[in-house]
Amino acid sequence: MTNSHINAVARASPGVKIGNSSFKIPVISRPVHKYRILIKNVVHRNSPRTKVVCYDPKIIAVEDSTLWLEIKEDIRTLLDNLYTENFGHRVYTLKDFTLRYFASGTSLDDYNSTATFGNIWNETIKNTGLCITDKAVKIRTLEITAFVNYPVISATADQEDSDEEFAGKSTRKSAKRKAASSTLGTSVNPDNLRSKRIAVSGPGFYLTNITPTNVTETAYMSYKTECIISEKNVRWIRSEAMQIYVEQEKIGSGKTKEAFKIRINNSDDLYAGKRFYYIGDGSFTVSKEDNDKHLHDELLRQKVAQKGLEKFNNEIRSNKINAYDIRIADTFLLTVIGGEDDSLTWIVDPLQESFTVIKLSGTNEAGNNVDLMGMTCDAFAHFSLYDSSETCVFVDIQGIQGKSKIGGRTQHGNTLTLFDLMAHSEKKQMGLGDKGIDGIKEFKEQHQCNAICKQLQLPETGAVSNNSAGKATNIDHNSTVQSKGNNGSNDE
Repeated sequence: MTNSHINAVARASPGVKIGNSSFKIPVISRPVHKYRILIKNVVHRNSPRTKVVCYDPKIIAVEDSTLWLEIKEDIRTLLDNLYTENFGHRVYTLKDFTLRYFASGTSLDDYNSTATFGNIWNETIKNTGLCITDKAVKIRTLEITAFVNYPVISATADQEDSDEEFAGKSTRKSAKRKAASSTLGTSVNPDNLRSKRIAVSGPGFYLTNITPTNVTETAYMSYKTECIISEKNVRWIRSEAMQIYVEQEKIGSGKTKEAFKIRINNSDDLYAGKRFYYIGDGSFTVSKEDNDKHLHDELLRQKVAQKGLEKFNNEIRSNKINAYDIRIADTFLLTVIGGEDDSLTWIVDPLQESFTVIKLSGTNEAGNNVDLMGMTCDAFAHFSLYDSSETCVFVDIQGIQGKSKIGGRTQHGNTLTLFDLMAHSEKKQMGLGDKGIDGIKEFKEQHQCNAICKQLQLPETGAVSNNSAGKATNIDHNSTVQSKGNNGSNDE
């Protein structure tokens, strides 16, 4: 029919109009089937028959076209959050847990990466041996149990174990292994220790007094400055013109900076822009020139910290050490061009609305935290001291806890975004708050190595005297400063 209409139009004489075809092509829509996955139980894989008592059954909503690989990643995130919070143990990869049908105990780990939930569901309802109930079929619910590789045991013993232990079919000695002596990773498994210490990057890795190469482009209203660090130079990259909108009322302030909400161009994305109002000279008036200089120092300091943190995280992951995910906010500068506020600069990072700023250490006080988040930050500070050959140490560590999505629902994740880090360096190259060798010495006296430090084989920082031990900060995260979405500005 449609072809006949097209042919009629083609054969028509010039000026002759052919009416539209009345033939309608029916649109056939494929129904979308909704399902639920009920994770009824979570079990310690290496401690047979031990259910996780702190776990409440969770439901994940899926469609028949959802890839099984995506579903397993959602389950991994859920298990990672559960075990990090309650046991100080990280579920980093899909190999760190197994899934089984709740009723039959049959494995669900044999499906390939292209399998969809629809494929699995169809096999499930056809196979009577999987013991799925009529009610579960009617409400389209798959009931499963997750077995997590916990407590950690040696790799050799782990390879010898079989999941049959969970059904009580094995009487091997491995079934009698005990959990780690502490729930928050404070014990060190000898099998997890590195055979060699980490290769030191040396002082040059943390060097900041390097010759800048400026790349300036046209600007209007304001320009954005980014800092890029290569082997032995730093580039300050200026953007093309952009319009920014800064709210007049500040959203927070610390001891040295005040923060404002900023919107760039016509985007709905909000940023926190901070500028100095006090730099420790006794006056609460800071010139545009001084503000710009100290903010450039701070941006460079954050980028240097990112380099060190990247190496720290790589060591944590490659050695499968239980640690919190920490990152540093993506930071840049915005500078006004023209008008009364010409040359006024803010240091800017994405705004975290209605979150609590968690402070882990101070400029003059080393952290002495006992939870996984705090221990990871304390170990990073120690790592920066070691990796720089004791020429630099990052202090005043604070951040905002991130979020993760599981089955479309948002909840707290295991990521801490750090900002406004301070540092002490051998030659006082790290800007405001850098106390040089005295600051490094103070940190070494106060720091107490934790399990993460030991698993990284970081050397002891020195004997801690009774006086200096009393200065170390044991921080209660329940007494953190509540932010108004200002990304902190709780600077020392």
